[in-house]
Amino acid sequence: MRATSAYPKARIVIVATLLGILAWRRWAGKLHGAVWYPTRTRVVREMLDAAQIRPGDHLYDLGAGDGRIAIEAALRYGACAVGIELDPIRCAWARSRARRADVDQGVRIVRDDFYGYDLAGADIVTCYLSQPANDRLQGKLARELASGARVISNTYTFSGPRFEAMNPSAPGPIHSYKMVGARQAE
Repeated sequence: MRATSAYPKARIVIVATLLGILAWRRWAGKLHGAVWYPTRTRVVREMLDAAQIRPGDHLYDLGAGDGRIAIEAALRYGACAVGIELDPIRCAWARSRARRADVDQGVRIVRDDFYGYDLAGADIVTCYLSQPANDRLQGKLARELASGARVISNTYTFSGPRFEAMNPSAPGPIHSYKMVGARQAE
C-alpha cells in the first residue's frame, strides 16, 4: 500500500484560502464603491495640512485601510482619530500599526460600514473613495456634520449647498471643504 501525502490537500486549502481573500477584497470594494489603494505619505500629509487640524480635533477616516491617515493625524497633530474600515484583515492590520506607532490610545480603528456609522462627532472627515461613493456619501455628510466641520477628499469631489471649497484653486488631487449652514433634515 502506498502512503498518501498531505501536501496536495494542504495546497488545495492554501489556494482556496487565497482565492477567498482575493474575492472578499474585490467584493467589499465593489459593494462600497471603492477598491483600496494606499495613499502615499506625501499625500497623507498634504490632506492633513489642508484639514487645518487643531489638537483634540476629532478626525474620522472613512475606508481607513491600513490606518495611515488616522495614525499620522494623531502623531503629528494631536487629533483624536477614528478609522472606519469594513475589511476585517485591513482593520486588524490598522490596529496593529496603531499599537506599533504607540498611538493606540489616540486612534480607534473600528470594523464597520461608514455609510451606517454616526459621523456627527467629527470635526474632520477624510476619505479616498471613488466618485460614486462620494456621491452616495454626500447626503449623509450634509445631514450629520456640524457647520464648520472639514471634509478632505483625495482625488474625488463633493458638491452641494453645504460644501464650501476651502481652497478651490489649489492644484493636485486634494479637495477640501468646510461644511456651512445647518444640518439638512433626512
